[in-house]
Amino acid sequence: MPLTIDLVGEHIELLPERAIRIPRLNALLLSDVHLGKAAHFRAHGLAVPDAVFTHDLDRLASLASRYSDDIYIVGDLVHKTHNHEWERFAALRATWKQRVMLIVGNHDRFVDDYATSASIDLADRYDLGPFHLVHKPDDHRDEDAYGICGHEHPAIVLSGKSSQQIRLPAFVATSRRFLLPAFGRFTGTHVVDLEDEDRAWVLVDETIIAVPPRRLPA
Repeated sequence: MPLTIDLVGEHIELLPERAIRIPRLNALLLSDVHLGKAAHFRAHGLAVPDAVFTHDLDRLASLASRYSDDIYIVGDLVHKTHNHEWERFAALRATWKQRVMLIVGNHDRFVDDYATSASIDLADRYDLGPFHLVHKPDDHRDEDAYGICGHEHPAIVLSGKSSQQIRLPAFVATSRRFLLPAFGRFTGTHVVDLEDEDRAWVLVDETIIAVPPRRLPA
């Protein structure tokens, strides 16, 4: 189930599919799909099953059919090179009526050549209501807008009894920016060090759980 939070005066829905919705702005946002990463590893001798990519594509299809919002991909739609995963994504995108915009990320090297044919708008950064969409958090320097960023693949480590720990993908809100989890499941994660005023929500299967600061490791 979605979890609704308030962010700079906007109601934001955190979705278990690793995306967010901003209903007032008719916007669905996600980041770091990394199309082609599984294929890239297979090409280099690692037997990564195609089901990894199919699962991501199924989640995209489910979101696009459930919501009529415009879709904003905040960087790294692709991973490295053009391959069959892009073709399957482009065929799926052709069935959507929504606008799709890609905020170009550091991995989106070849996408200029194919975005037009797939009806995908491109931007280096984009202003959406009170938000400034940019892929890398360090590139968000607009003091008048709150950043929504990808790139970091944020995760939080939770500690339990007997020194047990678990590392989980997360949504993270700081004083200046909101970090989206990587949409692609075949991606690494980066543990985020939270400041006292930061908020975080971890993803556990289909559940989103707010992280109380006292449960974060020292």
